[in-house]
Amino acid sequence: MFSLINKDITGQGIKPRINNVILTGQGITNINKSDVAGKIALNIPVKISTGRLVSTIKPSFRTSYALVRYVSSKPFSKSVASTIDVTSDENILKTILEKIKEFFYS
Repeated sequence: MFSLINKDITGQGIKPRINNVILTGQGITNINKSDVAGKIALNIPVKISTGRLVSTIKPSFRTSYALVRYVSSKPFSKSVASTIDVTSDENILKTILEKIKEFFYS
């Protein structure tokens, strides 16, 4: 799998722009040393995405949850400016947040 990924990202010329590879999905934690194998094959740091709340999320949404959680933990995500006017569109923002919560926790 890592050999195919390496061939693909090298062929497309995007490998130099990739800083980390995140392994997600059901059962990835059951594959011993998959992060080490990925690091060796890709020569890029590889991490396994896990989360404390993953067991409370529907299985079909766990990969999405893990990716959103990982991206939101990065410093750049806290500095992205928003065009939403919080004071005038407060109800819209609350509705969006409720939909996100409903998506992951229902």
